[in-house]
Amino acid sequence: MKYLLLIYVNEFSARPDEENEFSGPWRDYRQALLDAPGVYLAGEPLQPPSTATTVWLERGKRLVHDGPFAETKEQLGGYILLEVPSREEALDWAARCPAAGYGRIEIRPVLTLKENKMLGDTNVQTMLPVKDLKAAEEFYGGTLGLKRMDEEPGGAVTYQSGQGTLTVYVSKFAGTNKGTAASWHVKDIEKAVKELKGKGVSFEHYDDLPDMTRKGDTHFAGDMKLAWFKDPAGNILGLESHPSK
Repeated sequence: MKYLLLIYVNEFSARPDEENEFSGPWRDYRQALLDAPGVYLAGEPLQPPSTATTVWLERGKRLVHDGPFAETKEQLGGYILLEVPSREEALDWAARCPAAGYGRIEIRPVLTLKENKMLGDTNVQTMLPVKDLKAAEEFYGGTLGLKRMDEEPGGAVTYQSGQGTLTVYVSKFAGTNKGTAASWHVKDIEKAVKELKGKGVSFEHYDDLPDMTRKGDTHFAGDMKLAWFKDPAGNILGLESHPSK
């Protein structure tokens, strides 16, 4: 959960000698936040309250006041946005903040507004029809080296590939798709092609694709490299590499 640490200090109060937002204690605290995986999201000190401007509407008219909203001894001096599992952990980080020794730290949980993303937050699973499940298992598990995860009654096997999954299932429509059914991003496409060819995989050549050239088994579209091959059922599979990814 995200928590906002609001740092309130009295700009005229005494602080430890030479302590400011860039001194040793603050530098160590910031480094500790950065070293904690995924905890620190943002944070900045603010200019003094004398630089603040307050704006509000009254009967539709904009009114402006030079100075902070509340004239109190302790003013908002900065903020830190964290993401931690619990309120207790947010309290621990607040207590470690150097300003806790001469000011006050207010902790506020962030209200996250849920967006209607339809299927945007749902994992997608690649489904490939095959004619012969045994041949598919030898190809995906043996030749491609995917990790077998599960088998469903009726002829379906699920494999893990990186953070995603791929399921092969028996269907009379296997191999009828003329487009790429699944693709893997690799760092060195020539190396991957050579390794697969060493395992008996044959690569497809598509010389009629627009804005694309081919050298050997590798197709080029700008600085992107692609290669295609088929599984035993005729599904078209791809490899791709892009220097910016």
